[in-house]
Amino acid sequence: MSISKPHLGKGYKPGGLMILGESHYPYDEYGDGSVYKPKGETHCVQHIRWLISKYHSDEWIPPFDVCLSKALTGSEKPTCDQLRVAWRNVGFANYIGGSTDDSKRPKSQQFKASKAMFRGWLNEYKPGHVLVCGKTTWNNLPDVDEASEGEDVNAYRLNDGSYAICVAIRHPSRWHWTKVRDGICDSGPTG
Repeated sequence: MSISKPHLGKGYKPGGLMILGESHYPYDEYGDGSVYKPKGETHCVQHIRWLISKYHSDEWIPPFDVCLSKALTGSEKPTCDQLRVAWRNVGFANYIGGSTDDSKRPKSQQFKASKAMFRGWLNEYKPGHVLVCGKTTWNNLPDVDEASEGEDVNAYRLNDGSYAICVAIRHPSRWHWTKVRDGICDSGPTG
């Protein structure tokens, strides 16, 4: 399996913003002893639904999700309504579509498979802007055929002649949400 099937909010349209994470893995940190095991290519859809429903509960939320949610809403303490609106207007996928093992790190063959599928994935979902979360993911994207606009900006030409502009940011779990918000604003419209 390569790139995951994305969560596409009801307001997401071709030309919109897609957030590209690195990978998912069996989570065992939710605090109740249960293990959340992603279910293949529908993981991103299930995960965003879970995030919105649990954000204001007492459950532990991964720092990646907390940071992205604050950045998308522009709020230190987003409400449930703000979360629903924010996630409705974007897409979210993981570059590595299958689960990682207990090391929680993708294997080189997983990156290689995703790299081979990336252009087809871009042409299927047609994002105008892609916020690439983490330099490891960024460094494993395929080479571009258009000159980049900077060290952390690349443009991929789609089959219809449009472009998907990819912007790299540090991994959101290790960055303040306002910096991620700046990356989102630099990436393009959120709907």
